[in-house]
Amino acid sequence: YSARSNKTLPPLWTSFALPFTQFDPNSSSSFNWVDETPVDLDFGEWGSLTAKVGNDTFFKDFQHAGANMDFYLGIEYRGLQWAELIQDGFIACGPTHEGSTSGLLFKTLWDAGRLSEPVISFNCDYTVDGYLTDSGEVRFGGTDTTAYDPQTVVSFPQNQSSPFNAYWVSDCRDMKVNGVSITGSYEALLDTGAGTIKGDPAKIQALVAAITLDGALPISPDNPDNYNYPDLVIEMGTFDADGSEASFALTPREYFQYIEAEVGIGTWYLGLEELDGFDGGINIGAIFFNSYYSMWEYDTSTSNLQGNAVKVAQKIGSKKRISRILKSKKTSD
Repeated sequence: YSARSNKTLPPLWTSFALPFTQFDPNSSSSFNWVDETPVDLDFGEWGSLTAKVGNDTFFKDFQHAGANMDFYLGIEYRGLQWAELIQDGFIACGPTHEGSTSGLLFKTLWDAGRLSEPVISFNCDYTVDGYLTDSGEVRFGGTDTTAYDPQTVVSFPQNQSSPFNAYWVSDCRDMKVNGVSITGSYEALLDTGAGTIKGDPAKIQALVAAITLDGALPISPDNPDNYNYPDLVIEMGTFDADGSEASFALTPREYFQYIEAEVGIGTWYLGLEELDGFDGGINIGAIFFNSYYSMWEYDTSTSNLQGNAVKVAQKIGSKKRISRILKSKKTSD
């Protein structure tokens, strides 16, 4: 998906997607070519794709009536960004229901008695230009207790009454820049598959203005280290150990994204995007979750799959720290 061109590409048939067998037109009895003339699609910093147009019938959640639609099938990709993705985005933790790939896999394994705990854990070790050494793991049914500090676990309880409750969603107290409240309270959609922080246009615009000092700093710098960008502080969740409130500081190198066109040539851009239809909500994605070990706990007390809580913790060996918000004590007269 390209927010800048507002184009959407369903699962791609490219050399990078073939190992995942996301779509094979030869395996579908209902597939038809619409136009086999190659067309070029430009995705800006993400590269470009040569594709053909096909048509097939798709089903939502494996139960709704099929929808017939045209879509692009890639035959050649030029660029590096998609080739360097750490995890297949379709297994990401985002939607809680079993119509999502992660939810469906979890429920299938849970119902079969193959999981010891109702949890999916997510750990991504990502650095810019480090795709040859980066690693990642999505673990079903437990956590890697050697990968995080249990004394730093912070819980984000799920808001089941939220209009966004098809996703993992929790109440966030604020986002701050230079100690100043920017967003106020809002509903945070938690999604490891989202590459950027995106949502309510008014809140995103306010964040962009605060980070760029009302336009004095560029939104696409040659390198964010060369400018005095402030940290972006997210206040949400409570420490399991003592119930104190938590805050997370994202550095400029974390909330900016680096997109390579080819080896050694790329573009930095601010990882904040406006998203219509998210009034009052902000999707907090991989920009946040790549920095911490996260655990996604399901409520299995009913037949309908739903999220119970998302928990994050400091990774062993990481310099990233989760801060406690110190509350001033009232003194009696």
